Amino acid sequence: YMSGPTPPSAPAPAEPDVSARARRLRRVAAGRMAGLRLVLDRLEDSGNRAAVLRSCEAFGLLHVHEIVGLRPSQQPRVAQKVAAAAKHGGNRRMRRGVGNGGEKWLCVHRHETAAACAEALRGAGFRIVATVPPPEGDRSDSWHDARAAADAAMVGERNKALAQLATAKLEDVDFGERVALVLGSERLGISAEMALLCDGAATIPLFGLTESLNVSVAAALVAHYGRLARTRALRERAGEGPRVPEITRDYP
Repeated sequence: YMSGPTPPSAPAPAEPDVSARARRLRRVAAGRMAGLRLVLDRLEDSGNRAAVLRSCEAFGLLHVHEIVGLRPSQQPRVAQKVAAAAKHGGNRRMRRGVGNGGEKWLCVHRHETAAACAEALRGAGFRIVATVPPPEGDRSDSWHDARAAADAAMVGERNKALAQLATAKLEDVDFGERVALVLGSERLGISAEMALLCDGAATIPLFGLTESLNVSVAAALVAHYGRLARTRALRERAGEGPRVPEITRDYP
């Protein structure tokens, strides 16, 4: 008996043609960080909001929380800005603005009150940390008085609440646990309502004569530093050491 020639093996199935864009989307999605979040406490400037969201997306965060219910002193001013922005409603370029489309890649959670925001974060296991300016002793009276005069009752109540919190430098915050960093409005900072709900406070050390940072700049700094610090903490906690090349995934 003579056997015939061995039939050729079936060709391996062709790999799917994955575009460069699809590969990039998969890589970025795998590296999203869910255990670090920013909270925007009633921002008044839409340009600042867009810049914050763009920074959050660029540094690989996944979730941003917004408190959108306005304080009475904010309502007339913000209403004017909303009306002005409506004039550009048909202009796609104006709608994209400084955010450059970053918001569509984020999960943006909107809350009417600070209490609702805090409840959602605590339910997800987060520690809520207020970002605050340097200690009062390092600031000039004119800087502090200008803001206190705008809404003295709220600022006084807020300052009392913040005084009860342990304040650390940003680099001393434990990013190994889930952390939500709160950024306040441009004019008055964090609200008294939000301050009462925070578990701690953190400050960005400043080494020059400038006494504060624009909220979008502060957001970029804390998002970037928090991302690096949390990645390092998760790797070390997992026993992988600090030099593992792969991104430590941080799913919701």
